[in-house]
Amino acid sequence: MPLNPLNLMVEPQYFWLFLFIGLYFGFCIFFTLLKNMSVFENGYSLERDYKYGYLSSILTSSALCFSAWCFLGQPALIYHGGSGYGFIALASITIPFAGILFLKRQILLCSHFGFLSPSELYGSYFQSATLRLLILSVSLVLIVGCFGLLLLSAGIFIHHVFDGTISPITGMAGFCFLITLHSLVSHYRTFLFIASFQFFLFIVGLFSLSMIIFVLSGGFDGFVDELTNLPSREVPLFQVGSLVPQYSQEVEPLSFPSKHLLTFTFLIGLMGLQMSPLFTIHALQARDPNAFAPGQVWWCGCLFGGILIAVSIFIGQGTQIVQLAPTSSLDASHETERYLNFVPQLIKNIQALSPFLFGFISLSVIAVLHMTAVLLLKLLLNMIALDLSKASIFTTRFDQETVRGTAYVLAVLFCTLFAFITLVLAINFPNAFPLLTTLGIAFSFQMVPALIGVCYVPLFTGRAILAGLIAGIIVVLLTDQTNGGISAVLEIQLPFGPHPYSIYSAVWGALVNLMVVIFVSSFTQNRNGLERRAEFHHFLETYFKNQTPRPFLLPFAWAVTFVWFFFAIGPGSSVQSAFLAFDLFGSQLLSFWIWLGFWWAFGVFMLWLWAYPLQLSRFSGKSSFLSRLF
Repeated sequence: MPLNPLNLMVEPQYFWLFLFIGLYFGFCIFFTLLKNMSVFENGYSLERDYKYGYLSSILTSSALCFSAWCFLGQPALIYHGGSGYGFIALASITIPFAGILFLKRQILLCSHFGFLSPSELYGSYFQSATLRLLILSVSLVLIVGCFGLLLLSAGIFIHHVFDGTISPITGMAGFCFLITLHSLVSHYRTFLFIASFQFFLFIVGLFSLSMIIFVLSGGFDGFVDELTNLPSREVPLFQVGSLVPQYSQEVEPLSFPSKHLLTFTFLIGLMGLQMSPLFTIHALQARDPNAFAPGQVWWCGCLFGGILIAVSIFIGQGTQIVQLAPTSSLDASHETERYLNFVPQLIKNIQALSPFLFGFISLSVIAVLHMTAVLLLKLLLNMIALDLSKASIFTTRFDQETVRGTAYVLAVLFCTLFAFITLVLAINFPNAFPLLTTLGIAFSFQMVPALIGVCYVPLFTGRAILAGLIAGIIVVLLTDQTNGGISAVLEIQLPFGPHPYSIYSAVWGALVNLMVVIFVSSFTQNRNGLERRAEFHHFLETYFKNQTPRPFLLPFAWAVTFVWFFFAIGPGSSVQSAFLAFDLFGSQLLSFWIWLGFWWAFGVFMLWLWAYPLQLSRFSGKSSFLSRLF
């Protein structure tokens, strides 16, 4: 029976939980007020408010992509679905690799030509207002999916941690209210200062949870011994949205193209996270762009990659060893809730072991959800406010200060309405949000031709990019999990199902997108448009002219990249079967994790090679680290 909420506070674990939550929100309120006073004393500026420092750039850009997934996603997939889901950890290499290829050039162009947002950059470069609106729509789909999943996670977590005294719907509503209020009253710099503290809470809490399970499983020797016997355990398979193939708990040799081609293309499709205009607009507000090279290599690739591999093993498979998570976590009526139940119930089951750690780890989960959700809303607010401040319907009628104030107020109203609508949808259609999130990532991956055009190739025209983006989105809808719904609505039977030929929908969309762009560009060229685009590329060529690396580095980097993509996640990964057959470490499962760790380390080297020696991400000059921490 649920406990009376008033009686919870007298129990030790809830004493620590309420204490930590009180201190945490007290810290957030104090620094929000303190930093806001500083902003208003210096005069409020729409553009200056969004500028943040070196450390905030590193922490928040990497946490935006990985924090919630590391804590709530990957361990649950490994626990429910088996070892094969460990391959998703290599997304810590593919996702920042997309940023290395495109982010620096976008920052340079926006800084030189005075653009405040990626949609403004694309609209000016391709001379298309329709393209700007479509890019904003693509970003909105991703934000809706991610924000809805965070609301669901928060509601389920609050319900479990407070012994069922708070319903998931009440938890979601309260969390949504607090998140919306915080995102509207705090300025961007203010929140990112707090987010830096939240990031460290996340790291300490995640490692604390993994160490508890690691110690309970008998330390390193005991964990390895139990891991050796783990394949014999029968664990129900589970997957969200059928994104990747199901794996048995016994690690199977990789085979192409039948089973693992979907995993290969899925990891490539996840690059859409850092191709998204949502991520770009966050990067454009950094005071010191030198932060993004260490962020992409050492934080995204190295730190989060290590967490996704090592910590996910301790939490996901260690939980099977010590049997902390009850089988009742699999009895939820909705797949999404069944997936999100894992970590809350796991934390709930450690409260008898250490009330102090129960309270602290619970707080770290709240901090992760709080940080990511507010960051998404702030990015949406920034994107709308900055784009509206450049809209001709305002700029031709009002002075600059009036336009900025009006744009900010309209953005606030839109974000408030957006949060309320997302909450209603999350309550009524919880299973739709994993699908919306993956659709948002797949839609963002359709930015590939536009990014190639802006950053490298001046021959792509605005009409071609617009046609290609629309075609890519349609193909994604036809080849993703929406395939069945479209067939039902149109009352026709499509000749293929989701992810035809085991190729992820984002890659299908990008292939069609690129073909349309090349075809349409071939007969829509005009001299004025080409000269306009050439102006951008002339600036980039001039900038990079004096940064040419040693001649052998570029072919060497391409060779390293080919080796990693081919052998780590591509067709060459079938070599793994020979490696596992030797059984060098006494367990096929343990050999699998060592194999995965080797390619993660090799991938970090690949990122470093492109970001630093080839300077695709590192900017020239030294960053004033000590004076620009936040």
